[in-house]
Amino acid sequence: MARVRLQTMGRGVVGVTGEMSFTTVPDLWDQSRRIFPMIEGDDLEIDLTDVSRTDSAGLALLVAWTRWAKSRSKSLRFIHVRPAIKALSKANQLDRLLKLEVD
Repeated sequence: MARVRLQTMGRGVVGVTGEMSFTTVPDLWDQSRRIFPMIEGDDLEIDLTDVSRTDSAGLALLVAWTRWAKSRSKSLRFIHVRPAIKALSKANQLDRLLKLEVD
């Protein structure tokens, strides 16, 4: 399995490092279930700067994180989104739901 991890980066910011793919998404989901509840406040940012690659499973994870945040009345924003992730989101008609901004 490709190495992947979530890391807290400061107040309300969590960074993703590695691939967001079919083989890594279960690990990322498990990590997020441990890390996200520990974040104080109502705002959460997920930094995608160090995402090396993503596929439809990675996109599904972004949707799952969006639903997680909404169910807990948290504001969620994805930052430093790669153009490839934005294109995949648009092709799957998820761009409005995820509100991705390309940096």
